Amino acid sequence: MNRWSKTALPGAAWSVAIGIAVLYVIGLCRYSALLFQDYPNHLARACVLADLWFHRGAHFGAAFEFHGIAYPYIVADFLLAPLVQLLGPQGATFAWTALAVLSLPCAMLYYLRATTAPVASRVFIFLIALYLSTDAFFFVGFINFRFSIALTLVALALAQLLRHRYSPTLFAIYCLTVAFGYLMHLAFLVFALVGIGTCGLFRLWRRGTTLRRECILLLPLVASGFWYVISGWLYPITREVIPAHFVRDGLRTKLRQLDWPLIRFNESVDLLFTAAFALLLLMAVRRQLRWAVVGRVHTWEPALLALAFVGLYLALPASVGDPTYIDLRAVPWLPIFAAIWCTSLFTDSSAVNDMGSRVALTGVAVLLVANLGYMCANLSSERAWLWQYRAVLTHIPRSALVLPIYTGVRTPTRRPFLDANAFVVIDRQGVEPYLFSGDQGQPMKYFRYRNRPYAPDKLWYSLTPPRAVDWPAVACTYNFLLVVNPYNAARIGLPTTMIAKNSSATLLAPDRAACRGH
Repeated sequence: MNRWSKTALPGAAWSVAIGIAVLYVIGLCRYSALLFQDYPNHLARACVLADLWFHRGAHFGAAFEFHGIAYPYIVADFLLAPLVQLLGPQGATFAWTALAVLSLPCAMLYYLRATTAPVASRVFIFLIALYLSTDAFFFVGFINFRFSIALTLVALALAQLLRHRYSPTLFAIYCLTVAFGYLMHLAFLVFALVGIGTCGLFRLWRRGTTLRRECILLLPLVASGFWYVISGWLYPITREVIPAHFVRDGLRTKLRQLDWPLIRFNESVDLLFTAAFALLLLMAVRRQLRWAVVGRVHTWEPALLALAFVGLYLALPASVGDPTYIDLRAVPWLPIFAAIWCTSLFTDSSAVNDMGSRVALTGVAVLLVANLGYMCANLSSERAWLWQYRAVLTHIPRSALVLPIYTGVRTPTRRPFLDANAFVVIDRQGVEPYLFSGDQGQPMKYFRYRNRPYAPDKLWYSLTPPRAVDWPAVACTYNFLLVVNPYNAARIGLPTTMIAKNSSATLLAPDRAACRGH
């Protein structure tokens, strides 16, 4: 009786966990992933592909083209475009948001089951993973990247199962997971190589595997990397030379940014949430924090994985050309491995597992409810801004050519509404020049503009020093200018007529006379 006074009933605990997960999905869908920085750009590409695939390019066939290439990112488009066709952009977004929120908690559960972690730990870790799934990368709109983390955990779990007992069927599933992960995001390949390689070396040292088995596990990953390299020879469109800059942060900057993924809206508040997360983990393992437990060899693997990913973070550059946050993508793994390490301190024979206690589960439930309220409070103002922005778009005729002008400022982790201009494509079936595409140096080599119109640097308005804009070319090319408010009218270098305006945006029509002599 005393034990049940401290330990939550499994059925009741799972009911609460599932209820909280449903609240997260409903809450974030209500505020809509359409608000997140990069996501509208991806959704707009899915809308174009749905038109190309299912309507023979009725709206976008003259502006865009698709090439069937086995290349990173393509599998997400193959999933999202049919969802757009079936459910519409809003319905597809709801489904995509739910998958993005739940992918990490479900992958963590599978990993814990594959590694025979104590059953009493699973509800706690599921809820902890739900909190980690709403990190800065989620709100920056890197949804494919979030999926790659979940798929890497699944690959790590399958590798553990194959080390324990090889099965041709399980190996085939592992190979399919590797292929799927590679086609979702290139980061999967890097993460899986580092993770499976680190575990393999540790297991070889402990004589828990064989060199032949480890080579077999690495083979699909090496094959995927080889395919990525040779695809440049097989597909000429992937070989264009695009000027790129290489940026590497110093050690001090890297150490200062270790908390970056957990900073979403307000740094002070988010640091409080991070501290509460760490405190919950410590509270759940406080009885186990003694050398007799921590020093056991089987607890070292998650710690070694964390060290390997810290090394990856320190070694990677901050950006190479268009892709950014390259090194920071290794950092979300640190709290994940911290949670996994905590589960390794327990065994099924433990007399008490505090991760399953009512105190621990109540604590993490309170953290999650507070986190959801905090996110919704910040997203409500952003949703109101976006409604106003999209109201201006109703004045744009369908199929018009629009130049968006972004005048916003950067927060510590993102540029809010940077890709809101993609609603020109989503809402009005218009064309704007900033969709992610292979001809602009982005990794979506399979998706391209047929004849991309002239466009200045997307951030020209806020860059220092300012970037030049060929205003006569703008006047010759575009039907409308869509400017984020507030803005300095003197910086628009050609005569315009105001079509519509509200607190979020101004729609201008350029004077065609400015095109003369160009």
